[in-house]
Amino acid sequence: MADSCKKAQKLQSADTGFAAFFIFAKMGLLACRESIANRRDHGGVWYHSANVTAFLAGRYFRQNPISKLIESKRMFCSLFPRSASGLVFGVTVLASFLIASNVTQAQTDGAVKTVAVIETDQGEMLIEFWDDVAPKTVENFKKLAAENFYDGTAFHRIMEGFMIQGGDPLTKDEAQKAKWGTGGPGYNIDAEFSDRSHVRGVISMARSDNPNSAGSQFFICLGDAKFLDTKYTAFGKLVVGDEILEALGKTKVVPGASGESSSPVARVNVKSIRIEERNIPSGDN
Repeated sequence: MADSCKKAQKLQSADTGFAAFFIFAKMGLLACRESIANRRDHGGVWYHSANVTAFLAGRYFRQNPISKLIESKRMFCSLFPRSASGLVFGVTVLASFLIASNVTQAQTDGAVKTVAVIETDQGEMLIEFWDDVAPKTVENFKKLAAENFYDGTAFHRIMEGFMIQGGDPLTKDEAQKAKWGTGGPGYNIDAEFSDRSHVRGVISMARSDNPNSAGSQFFICLGDAKFLDTKYTAFGKLVVGDEILEALGKTKVVPGASGESSSPVARVNVKSIRIEERNIPSGDN
């Protein structure tokens, strides 16, 4: 599915690029039409114009870096030393090439991936799954999200520099605040410990002393917490929304019922968690 979506995006980008290319090429032809009509040596201008078009088309299909524009500029200068109309045509074709390249680059960079979109009052965070590391945990999280299980819950436990914790269905009810942190889906899943490190942005399953007691609650690391490695099930990482995570991690807290200073003063809403296909920028992979 991801590969199909990526191919569709590339085709759409190519269509946009072609449209820009030919529109600007048409403008160039119109601009030099009158000059060509008044010249005896019509073939000369058309010959050079065809050379430029072929040159740029070749570069476009090979998707060479725009950093070689100096090379393009030298090509134009050598092809059109005396033809003003040719320069007009060349510049317009070059403009179409730049637009086509930019559109294609912007729309095809990165990769289409299945992610969890966590929508909060501060904005959204995108989580990439580690299906190969914790497949059953990922499957359970996706199932709960598809059932709208997490909608209206809250991050009920926040420790700056350590982690933010959520996923408890009891947090939907303020009257149940004394029990927050004890709720779940009504079943437990087996642990899938691995050697993946708990570093900033990693999402992992919360649990009790029993290794196989995880259900729906999860936490996202705000910093290195490698002492949790091989003891908690890490199943993904944050790929978009680090600034949102940072803001949530700085929420003002007070001591809770256990005496731990991790209870947010103001409610930190999780509006929804959805599973979607998103294009993730390559720098965030």
